[in-house]
Amino acid sequence: MLNFLATSIAPSNHGSQSLPAALVALALAAGLAVPAAAVERWVPLGPSGGIVRLLTQAPSDPERLYAATDPAGIFRSRDGGRSWQSIRRGLEGPEIVRFAVDPGDSDFVLASAFGRSAQMWRSENGGSTWTPAARPPEGAAHDLLFDASAPRTIYAATESGIVRSLDRGSTWNSWALPNVFTLAISRDPAAPATWFASGFEPGGLLRGIFRSDDGGVTWRVTGSVGGPGFNELPERLFFHTGNLYAQWQGALYRSTDGATTWSLAARPPTFYAYDFALSPSGSIYAATDTGVYSSTDGVSWSPPEATPIDQASPSDRISRLALLPGDSGAGSETVIAAGRRGIWRSPDGGDTWRAASRGIGARIVGNLTVIPNPKGTVLATFEDGLFRIDRDGRSWRRLPRQTGFENHPHFAPDPHHPGRVYALGQGVGVSEDQGKTWATVGTFPYSTVQVFKVDPVHPGVLYAGVELGGGSSANGFAFKSVDGGVHWAEILSFEYLYGIEFDPAHPNVAFRLTSVGLDKSTDGGGTWTPLPDLRSQILGAEPTSLLFDPRSRALYLGTDQRGIFRSTDSGRTFRRIAGGLPRETGGLNPYVSTLVLDAAGDVYAAHWFAGVFRLRPGHGWTAVNTDFPLGTFVSALVADPVRPGLLYVGTFGSGVLRLEGR
Repeated sequence: MLNFLATSIAPSNHGSQSLPAALVALALAAGLAVPAAAVERWVPLGPSGGIVRLLTQAPSDPERLYAATDPAGIFRSRDGGRSWQSIRRGLEGPEIVRFAVDPGDSDFVLASAFGRSAQMWRSENGGSTWTPAARPPEGAAHDLLFDASAPRTIYAATESGIVRSLDRGSTWNSWALPNVFTLAISRDPAAPATWFASGFEPGGLLRGIFRSDDGGVTWRVTGSVGGPGFNELPERLFFHTGNLYAQWQGALYRSTDGATTWSLAARPPTFYAYDFALSPSGSIYAATDTGVYSSTDGVSWSPPEATPIDQASPSDRISRLALLPGDSGAGSETVIAAGRRGIWRSPDGGDTWRAASRGIGARIVGNLTVIPNPKGTVLATFEDGLFRIDRDGRSWRRLPRQTGFENHPHFAPDPHHPGRVYALGQGVGVSEDQGKTWATVGTFPYSTVQVFKVDPVHPGVLYAGVELGGGSSANGFAFKSVDGGVHWAEILSFEYLYGIEFDPAHPNVAFRLTSVGLDKSTDGGGTWTPLPDLRSQILGAEPTSLLFDPRSRALYLGTDQRGIFRSTDSGRTFRRIAGGLPRETGGLNPYVSTLVLDAAGDVYAAHWFAGVFRLRPGHGWTAVNTDFPLGTFVSALVADPVRPGLLYVGTFGSGVLRLEGR
């Protein structure tokens, strides 16, 4: 997964090359006419699914489910997980760490956020709109508990102890254990004055499960004999059938004497369980890295675990569970599971599973490209493999994994051969049929590819930039192939290759952007000459991307904090053109991840967390962000090679979106 994330956020320049003559026929075949529309807007293309971190059920309406996806997309289901609707509007940015639904009102939801936007958010209409708390608790709430006897009173476990709200979550004040970092809280429904909390005193000696018998006035640390110890604290405390349960170090423990002693209630024999669900019929379900397991006694599990590599169903890493009531018999309930690939649903107690992510658009896009062909085929990698969709297609089609470049390869369409595309990962693959089938043509020494491009002027010439090492010891290298990826030669040592551009009108003229500066070649990339000092002109920023506009013969340079620069004298001097771009603290501009040209020759720029902007000559940049999820930064921006204004973005958590309406 770490390799995938690294490739997801690497700068990419796919789609920035000019259109060669071979694409003229494609333009005629596809048709350049685009219906007029009032507003350009981004339309999600999916595919459905994504990493679901949280799953919460409304106690008064079991069919009502809420799910939080990475990085911050929130979805709601009203039909027991059969379909989902996005309710993220107004919540772009915060990382939601906890949901809670009022036991008596399925429309009242609290969402606790963490990170840069630590906050408490409230919704009184099932997530359709959200309002931040007027005075939120300090830090995120790791657990939330509604007071059954006082409908407007809510408690939260935070880094500063247990806090309380008397106005349904709008304002919060300290209530108990102010010096204890609390993770979980629970209240005995049969004895409301009895409370339990899991936590520790930072820098102190107190650590464990705390108990209060006087409504939170005084507390003591329980003995917790028989528990697994307090190297890790229980992340969940709850009552079920009159007993106190603790989810603790991948297992479930039960106490019948108020946390004085504990006994093991359920533990999968091989796998760590991230969540447990207990059904009224007596079944126990466990969420693990290899699917969902069920048991009636907490000891014997179905399916049987023979080895650590055996896989239950669904074939996903499951983190959260919810149950819909069934008949009185064991295993008759419907199980809802949240995993890295989305939501899964089993109507028969875990015997059979089906994907249930319709409406969830939370995919992490690794690499994205448009293959030049009349169908405008889009190829993309996601967390679970390689997919393709045509310009007018209705759904994505999964492609078989290819030997040699399984781990999210980079793609480079070949502008000399419509329909041909190269893939570079741990091997070199080529497809002649828009990605349907692949052949291995060579090997590549590294899998940490950052830049991959086919020379748009010289057939068979490929360039690749890689990163070796990590952190402060990371270094960049670059390679070149002149035989379609069969053999490779190193062309840069200890330098990053950020982009390489060719002048179609002058086939021997090329520019390349490296971590050292900007170079120019006049012999088709055979030799390179450094241009005048680039860094002094870009005001201390780091370069990220390069684009050559064949119409104006201008060079565009993206940076990490100073916006975009343009050169009209072949890279000798650059002038900043940041008018219209958003600004951050200190007047800096967001990171420019990609610069591209569309089929009409318009320049577009993609910025992390800020969206997409188009350059209007003489007017600066204008945002093209209607219906764009700004909270999920752009990891790739590519243009359809024959349709003006038709662009695709790959995001880090909102799948693929397409710009429509121009």
